[in-house]
Amino acid sequence: MQLDAIVVPTGRDAAHVRCAVALGADIGVPTVLMCSADSVPRDAAAVAETVPRADCTVVDLRKPVEIEDWPDLLTAEFSEAMMGSHKDLAFKRNLGLVLGRTAGWTAILFLDDDIVDLVPDRVLRATGSLEHHPVVGMRATQFPDNSVVCHARRLAGGRQGVFISGSALAVQVGLADALFPETYNEDWLFLAPHLARREVVAVGTVRQRPFNPFRMRHRAASEEFGDVLGEGLIGSLHRGTLSAALSPAYWRSFLDLRARFLAQTLERCRASNDPRAAAAIPALAAAEQVRARIPPDVLSDYVAAWNTDLRAWRRYLSEIVPTGDLPSALKRLGLPVWPTSHTPAPSPC
Repeated sequence: MQLDAIVVPTGRDAAHVRCAVALGADIGVPTVLMCSADSVPRDAAAVAETVPRADCTVVDLRKPVEIEDWPDLLTAEFSEAMMGSHKDLAFKRNLGLVLGRTAGWTAILFLDDDIVDLVPDRVLRATGSLEHHPVVGMRATQFPDNSVVCHARRLAGGRQGVFISGSALAVQVGLADALFPETYNEDWLFLAPHLARREVVAVGTVRQRPFNPFRMRHRAASEEFGDVLGEGLIGSLHRGTLSAALSPAYWRSFLDLRARFLAQTLERCRASNDPRAAAAIPALAAAEQVRARIPPDVLSDYVAAWNTDLRAWRRYLSEIVPTGDLPSALKRLGLPVWPTSHTPAPSPC
């Protein structure tokens, strides 16, 4: 299946977009940079200009944009969930899905701006698997794409895998009918309905820029609600269904398991001679403080709201009429575009 575009939700400084733009140029597809926070559209466009053969569109999302008929999402009303969200990352990914449908694309690759050293053949092998699987992820194993607690678990000597995420995720646009809620682990919530339908496969790996997960003390605390939510939903899938996650009793049991997991990891970090494990101790303590305050019924209420949002989102997606190309799709959605020499002119109305 042919890849139509690479969509990059970028919030870091402009230098971080070079790898994605170069990948798009190497494989001959356009790259759409969705810029906000520290990603300044003018600077991102300047970086794109230096990449030979690049076809790059820079979308300026530093100010809120109003998309016609965009659903009001009930999950956005849960303050506990919003605490760990990566600002507008979920919105950008949802917007990528909408832009793909509006432009009439078949397949897109979501790529985070901290994914580096991309090998075109490896990426094409992964995206080629969309022929048989609606959702294909490349696991970030070279510096693992994990939460703070999972990084601590690894330092404590526990078994800790790396699941696919939104950092390098290819989707069939017409079959991707889930959404990214605004919370930590929003990509796991996007994946969950597709996993339930056995539509997801992992193909290959990518490298994420290293960072110190324990540098910011509040990070583990802000991630805990989304970590519990994501891990709990996957745990529900291990029972063969997502419906178990609608029960407060399920979450009461899962929160107890999570408490034991955190306590064991904390004990092992305290016993470790690795100085990095010592740095993880305050983070684990902060995560436990948040976990202890999460009511089971809030988690079940969130899942119920999420199911309602999914139905509204699917209705919204089903009503999109494709324009047939990227420039007219950008115009219809009212997205502000920063001009580059690669930016095609809008199609006539």
